[in-house]
Amino acid sequence: MAHAREQIRVALAQLLTGLSITQSRVYTSRNIVLQDSELPAIEITTNDEQVSFVDIHSSVLERNLSIDLIAKVKAVDNVDDLLDDIIGQIEARINASTANRTLNGLCQGLDLTSIEIGIDESLATPVGQAVLRYQAQYHTNPATPEIIL
Repeated sequence: MAHAREQIRVALAQLLTGLSITQSRVYTSRNIVLQDSELPAIEITTNDEQVSFVDIHSSVLERNLSIDLIAKVKAVDNVDDLLDDIIGQIEARINASTANRTLNGLCQGLDLTSIEIGIDESLATPVGQAVLRYQAQYHTNPATPEIIL
């Protein structure tokens, strides 16, 4: 079974697949170089994770995982409008139901903590991107990090 972090990435990808702008272009790897034909897209990465025991007598770990949902579009005249539209679709899909907000019970909830907008000019064609940073809280046993409690 996959580590809980991977399960959360995959569940987010499944949840966000099918948005009207990005459609099936949702990726769960940070090392994919997208071609113009693959944009607009969403890249999902799991980042820092704070881990601590629930209390001093517990064998349950509380985990707070930082997740970046990175919307990427061609940097054209309406780049800000297009990014805002994707941001709106992502937020609406995640907040559409409790099942979506908890990824069907994988986490206690997804909380949006920040949004950063910018242009990546390091590529052959500049790419506009919006980074939606979410926090997911979940619990595991130290011996079985692949099993979410």
